[in-house]
Amino acid sequence: MPPTAIKAPVAFSAADADELGELQRQIDLLDPVIARYKVLTERADDAAKASPKDEPVVYRGAYWELQLGPRRNERTVTEKWKAFVYLRKLLTYEGLVAVLDIPLGLIDKNVPDSISRPWIVKEQSGYRSRKLVALAPLAAELPVALAPLAAELLKAA
Repeated sequence: MPPTAIKAPVAFSAADADELGELQRQIDLLDPVIARYKVLTERADDAAKASPKDEPVVYRGAYWELQLGPRRNERTVTEKWKAFVYLRKLLTYEGLVAVLDIPLGLIDKNVPDSISRPWIVKEQSGYRSRKLVALAPLAAELPVALAPLAAELLKAA
């Protein structure tokens, strides 16, 4: 079934749709650039592993200099059971359950639907998928500034 064309409560014009489509086309052209960027940043991070963690690292080229700061401090709970016991005494079970984030996948895998249905709510409150579709063959090739001219050319053809 095709999507329903409605007037959205917030103003979004045909020109906005055309501009968004052109921006998406330009972003798609950047995919190889982004992939190469990721390869080079991973290479720099791997090379920096040999240097002391508490010192910055600098890589200098002819035109650019990459400056990596010292590694950040990160905290990890190594004895979760001890943390649980202390927090249970401090917060009570109700308080502790209120701050827990229970993964839905864990419930789906281990609890039958008939049992979990009363206490799990499913609602359409998530994000909408977004897909831009070129309405004319030239639309995917031309910048927004030339789109009105392309539309006239297509009408004339």
